[in-house]
Amino acid sequence: MGLNFDKMFKGYDVPDYLKYVSYDICKEFNINGLSDPMYIVNVIAAETGVGDGRGNFNGKKGTFNLDGVAQRLKGAYGTKIKDINQLKKILEVYL
Repeated sequence: MGLNFDKMFKGYDVPDYLKYVSYDICKEFNINGLSDPMYIVNVIAAETGVGDGRGNFNGKKGTFNLDGVAQRLKGAYGTKIKDINQLKKILEVYL
């Protein structure tokens, strides 16, 4: 994968598990835009309560609706994410 994830998250205190889930989602669904990894962690953070969706994270693992997170990401990446169940499996590993 051509993305440099250390560079993508530079200047942000992104929890490691969010970095890992973002990496796995990008790898699995061939998402390779420069800002996509940060967008993905911000969506997850906003949906789970671990951040405000604007690059600020509180370090806590929140509660969330797995379907809601998956639907939001599929809505943003519908041309890449064809199998929402595969996306949910990735999310379940980390969240």
